[in-house]
Amino acid sequence: MKSGFSKIRTLFAGTIVFVLFGFISLTGFKGNDKDFEIVKNLDIFYSLMKELDVYYVDEIDPGKMIKNSLDRMLKDLDPYTVLISENQIEDYRIQSTGNYGGLGFTTQKIDGKIFIADIIQNSPADIAKLHIGDELLEVEGKDIRSKSTEEIGILIKGNPKTAVSIKVMDLKSASERTLALIRQNIQLANVSYFGKVGKSTGYIKLSNFMEKAAADVKKAFIELKEKEKIESLVLDLRGNPGGLLVEAVSLVNLFVPKGELIVSTKGKINDWNKNFLTMENPVDLNIPVIVLIDRMSASASEIVSGALQDLDRAVIVGEKSYGKGLVQITLMLSYNTQFKVTTAKYYIPSGRCIQVLDYSHRNVDGSVGKVPDSLKTEFKTRNSRKVFDGGGVLPDVSVNDLEQNYFVKELIYSNLFFKFGNEFFKKNDSIADVLSYSLPENVLNDFERKLNGDDMKLDSETCRKFKEFKDLLIKENLNKNLDQYITQIEKAIEPNKALEFSKNKELIKLLIQKEIVKRYYYEKGMVQNSLESDQLILKSLEVFSEIENYSKILNKK
Repeated sequence: MKSGFSKIRTLFAGTIVFVLFGFISLTGFKGNDKDFEIVKNLDIFYSLMKELDVYYVDEIDPGKMIKNSLDRMLKDLDPYTVLISENQIEDYRIQSTGNYGGLGFTTQKIDGKIFIADIIQNSPADIAKLHIGDELLEVEGKDIRSKSTEEIGILIKGNPKTAVSIKVMDLKSASERTLALIRQNIQLANVSYFGKVGKSTGYIKLSNFMEKAAADVKKAFIELKEKEKIESLVLDLRGNPGGLLVEAVSLVNLFVPKGELIVSTKGKINDWNKNFLTMENPVDLNIPVIVLIDRMSASASEIVSGALQDLDRAVIVGEKSYGKGLVQITLMLSYNTQFKVTTAKYYIPSGRCIQVLDYSHRNVDGSVGKVPDSLKTEFKTRNSRKVFDGGGVLPDVSVNDLEQNYFVKELIYSNLFFKFGNEFFKKNDSIADVLSYSLPENVLNDFERKLNGDDMKLDSETCRKFKEFKDLLIKENLNKNLDQYITQIEKAIEPNKALEFSKNKELIKLLIQKEIVKRYYYEKGMVQNSLESDQLILKSLEVFSEIENYSKILNKK
């Protein structure tokens, strides 16, 4: 005799089959085999979960298991097609609005510990005198050290004017603090800083592409023109992961005429085939513009930089961009769940798509390969300059490609700048004025001494991979008679820290200085302080100083 649960299962599965095939037969939809496979496997999945719940030796969490299986299934598509559970919706809403209820800090997991990584000025965390580098121990009395930063974010965020208790290990005093804080409405800024650099160049740092991003840039630009009388502009999109496509189009519209095609989307369904044109009159068609990008400039940042490059309206300076040419929409599912799904690729004015990874053709091991150079297609900008698809936005002037600088990249990934910043902040209550502060030589020497000693462990990717190989040899007892060769290889691949430090001294100094300044003057101060020594900005000023060279890069007649 069937249990009540089994009867419901049978009725549920049968209803799906009846409704689905009834719909298919009425509409004449082709693809019955595919839809039968969907229904069949859903029923198998349902049956499996039911029997697992009843018979497995330990208690299971069906909701968590099913969510994990769905996430794993979607991973085979691309990183942007995701299921958004009810408790994750707030985080996804923040990405478009920049508005949330919380305490105003972000976290980072390092060596199994959770640290405060950034603090928003005048937020509850700032008012409570929390510091970057404080270790987060508990939220609402629960130990959070085993949780992910995403899970911790869910615990901390909530409705404004509600209370949340946290416990931290204070970096300065090395003692525990328990605080009852009131969540506030936190508004993330699109424009984190704007001002003047050099004699007559405006600078705008755009950190996000959330609602009103274009309006915020427009406001900053007009103020720079009216108050500072700027004659050229640097738009900084480095580290900007993108956001709203319409904001990208509106931003380009500030510098190009009404009616220009900025981006097209093309997908499997005709409804997603759309053209996005500029809708407003521009603010300035003539001012020379340089856009700064790096390997973390993605999505909307690439639409802006790529469109301005294709239209020969700006010179692009920096590193090759991330290479995300995919468009997502969000669909509502049952039980307050949402589904963010890739529906199209986008194409900028020259007709190229900058998507760098081909998720539709995976390698045998499941990894995703980049579009090979042999398959990249040449396109032309408005002034007939050559540009290519399939590889992000390539800058017109390349500066400081961190991807090629493995040593500095490993310093960042090993969190050595963050750890050194913690040590400095513990010993120093203040530093010089934000505009005049320059990293003292003795502090840089201290970093070098710690790096060359045992205080700082640089764990390079090559060394990590070789250690895994060595451990496998030992595990399988294959290391006999190989020890001397293993030692030789370990010495050969160990970075020459003294030599690499000497080669990259100025860049390392700038990165340490940024890490320190942020702890005293927040993100705005960090950006402001670095302007005079930023290599990309210095290169931009150099390009602007020879306006003929600027025009030559754009192939202007």
